[in-house]
Amino acid sequence: DPGQAFLSFFGYLVADAPAKIGIAEALLDAGSDGGDATQASAELRQAFGALLQRAQQTGVIRHDAELPEVYALLVAISRATAHQPSEEVTARMLTIVFDGLAPRR
Repeated sequence: DPGQAFLSFFGYLVADAPAKIGIAEALLDAGSDGGDATQASAELRQAFGALLQRAQQTGVIRHDAELPEVYALLVAISRATAHQPSEEVTARMLTIVFDGLAPRR
C-alpha cells in the first residue's frame, strides 16, 4: 500500500532524526565539509518525493501538497523531535501533520 508506505517512512525518518542529526553535527564539528551528507540528503529527498507521489496517486495524500512543503514539514518535525524527544509529543505532531496531508473531504 503506497499510502501506508509513505506514512510509515515519514514516521521512521522522524523517529530516527535525533540520531542522524547528532551524527551530522559531530561530523561537522570534526571538520567534515558535509559533502557526503549533502549527497545523502538529496537522495533521501528524491526517494521521499517518489513515495509522496505514489501516496497521492492512491488518494491517501492530498494532491495539492507538493514536495517542498511536505519535506519542510518532515524537517521541522525531525528537528523538533531532536530537541524535544518525547514520544508522546512526536506522536501528536505526526497525527496533526498526517491529518493535514489527508485529502479534503
